[in-house]
Amino acid sequence: MLPINNLHNFIATLPQEIREEIERESTWREFKDGEYIYRQGDPSNEVYELRRGNAKLCNYSHEGKEVVLFIFKPGDCFGDLGFYDQLPRLAHAVAVSSVHLRVIDGKNFGRLYKKHPALSKQININLSRRIRFLYHIAEDAATLSLQERLARTIRRMAYSHAIADHTGQLYLETSHEALGNLLGATRQSISKELRNLEQQNYIEMRYGKIFISDLEALNHTYANLMGPEELITR
Repeated sequence: MLPINNLHNFIATLPQEIREEIERESTWREFKDGEYIYRQGDPSNEVYELRRGNAKLCNYSHEGKEVVLFIFKPGDCFGDLGFYDQLPRLAHAVAVSSVHLRVIDGKNFGRLYKKHPALSKQININLSRRIRFLYHIAEDAATLSLQERLARTIRRMAYSHAIADHTGQLYLETSHEALGNLLGATRQSISKELRNLEQQNYIEMRYGKIFISDLEALNHTYANLMGPEELITR
């Protein structure tokens, strides 16, 4: 794993004066669980920074099956891709919990982008890191079994989304259905592969949570299946 600070945030590392100017140009918006922040095909006229809660980027098949492309967590910036290519939204962004967002109007964002080379440089770095991350995901999907993909997803989430209990053991609060949507698999298939990983003592399923029994062993077995070192958010 190659830990990267602010993999999806191009604001946090900017000089203070630029961050203060972005703050002045921002408005704030709340969304309830299940509300659409934007829909596929909407005009790309706003950029967002998630300040509280979680949101997902998703699409739906003709049969209505949801495919989750990404889960955003606090600190992540999103919605900026359409600003660069001037194309409509390519997916839906949906609140997964109560969400608090920083909103930057597209015109103000464009002015800041032209005014501050440090902002455009940081955005270029973040876009490059996102491409690297997506390369890993696409490579996994094309070459690995569902169990291998699931194990690698749990590894990534252990570094970026895990919570420590009172003993220090890491666990994930995510459902079998959510993992299935993320990996394009059925809930039943995910449940089967989770049981396989549990039988191999990599994880333990308790109280509706996925506890990481042995992260070092999970890394040893699944880290180097494909390609270069994976990027994760520190």
